[in-house]
Amino acid sequence: AITRHRIQPVFAAVATEESRVVGEAWKVLSKAYVDKTYNGQDWDAVRKKYVKPSYKDTAQAYDAIREMAGSLGDRYTRFLTP
Repeated sequence: AITRHRIQPVFAAVATEESRVVGEAWKVLSKAYVDKTYNGQDWDAVRKKYVKPSYKDTAQAYDAIREMAGSLGDRYTRFLTP
């Protein structure tokens, strides 16, 4: 018998545009960051912490992205407000 599994999108529960932006930032860092230990962090746990269903506004989402990038402890990895 063949078992079929549904693949769930990583950000399926993300509800707002701000949350989608934070999720996309997490994804970019996940793919591009050279140190795959993410400075000793559980990067999936970081996603769960920062990619949450709602932020009150864009400024709060941008602050979360800055904090997430800053948690890597790398002076060359940062978020610049668009």
